[in-house]
Order: sequence, then structure tokens, then C-alpha cells
Amino acid sequence: MKTIRLSPGPGAESGLESFLCGLVSLLPERTGLTGAHLLKTDTPSAAETTEQRIRGGDATADWVFLLSGHDVEALEEACTTHLALGMLRRCGASELHCDAAFRLVHAVTSADVR
Repeated sequence: MKTIRLSPGPGAESGLESFLCGLVSLLPERTGLTGAHLLKTDTPSAAETTEQRIRGGDATADWVFLLSGHDVEALEEACTTHLALGMLRRCGASELHCDAAFRLVHAVTSADVR
């Protein structure tokens, strides 16, 4: 899974959302990819905890785009073509952070299968 944390620039929310929602429909159809999701943060207003104050506060992402698949090359290709940081900026994204791929590891032994 690849994650891209971003914020829409001033006045660019609608256009950026439209572009990303198009990718949510398009990308899972590609070989090696299994899903795409656009998450928007709706942080509740709550008092800061002592732990948060000690850490210096918690950062949140305005939006997070998640792209999952079973083929690392397909994920990388989608990120360099459809989700390139320059392209996202042209579509209205201001703050961008692209994280390394997360890998899910799951092991099953003969004792797990009946």
C-alpha cells in the first residue's frame, strides 16, 4: 500500500477532489492494483491531552490517498504516472507527503488450516 498525505490549495478543493475521485474509479481496474481510497480528515475538537503536549502535539493530514495492490511494480508505476507529485500540485494540492510502501506480511502454517 502506498499513502499520499496532502492538502488542497486555496480554491482548489473541488478540482483536486474530482481528479482524485476519478483515480479511485480508474486505478483498481489496472493489473496488480486492488483498491484506491480518498480519506478526508474530520478532526473533532477535543482538548489536548498531557501526552500530546509532551510530544509537541499531533500532526494530522487533511486528506490521505491510499493505493493498494499485490504487485509492487504496479504500485510504483501508478505513483509515477497518475500520482506524481508534480501532477498533484498542478491539480491543486499544496502540502504533499508520499510515504514508502507498506507491506502486509501474513503467514499460515499447517496448524492454522483444518
